[in-house]
Amino acid sequence: MRSERDWQAEPYGWWGYGWQQAERLSVVQLIAAGNFDARTAALLWLMLDARASLIVAADPPGAGKTTTLSALCAFLPATTQRVYLRGRNETFDFLGATAPARGYLLCNEISNHLPVYLWDRQVGELFALVVAGYGLGATMHAESLAEIAATLEGYPLYVPRAAVARLDLLLTLAVDYIERRPRRHLAELTLLRRDGTGDDFDPVTLAWWEAGQHAVAHAAGPLPPGIARRVGLAPEAVAAEIARRAAYLADLAARDVREYEAVQRAIAAYACREL
Repeated sequence: MRSERDWQAEPYGWWGYGWQQAERLSVVQLIAAGNFDARTAALLWLMLDARASLIVAADPPGAGKTTTLSALCAFLPATTQRVYLRGRNETFDFLGATAPARGYLLCNEISNHLPVYLWDRQVGELFALVVAGYGLGATMHAESLAEIAATLEGYPLYVPRAAVARLDLLLTLAVDYIERRPRRHLAELTLLRRDGTGDDFDPVTLAWWEAGQHAVAHAAGPLPPGIARRVGLAPEAVAAEIARRAAYLADLAARDVREYEAVQRAIAAYACREL
């Protein structure tokens, strides 16, 4: 049986089996690169602080799915029991020593492309654990919620819609080419259940890429009640907390606190300040 240290250690092949590991980037670096803005990052922070389940998806390889998911892990609470899944070698032997209320399952990709990715019956087991209360962070090759649902619910996975609908957020990424150089950025951030309940999707787009402005746009008006329900705050407090966290992230950039480990420490310091 693996030890807790093994579960929480990023395994070989997380960034692609046999490939050179990409540079690990922080959320602050991704904001500076234009992948998304501070407000979007703050919203993700608030949700992941409540162990919200997230799929980071993109169709083209190299869009930054794993880089983005790894950066967002800094937003998970310090008490989280992270479990890095081992693709086809995953045995789920962590179950006897982890608690659904604290566990967060990290899957570098749900696909059959490489043996280090999760597929077949193991995907069904994964979503059964999400139903049981574990959080999930994973990536997939897809451009929309419809594609993700079709993959998960179709052959050979057959994950029930009620289990797939336990996901909280879908973050899709895109890549544009400017003078043959790639520019990676958010395509859409979608809350999958508007009121936070039910066994089916009721999606609402929270943010999207405005191509004409080369910037992220946000939905006007109050945020959906599902966010307040998920994070355990009063609806009127959610927007204020997002604004505070966005300002904190902007301040980190202004003070040149950008490296991955430094940003992790700064996020932890913010959490301690809130206690």
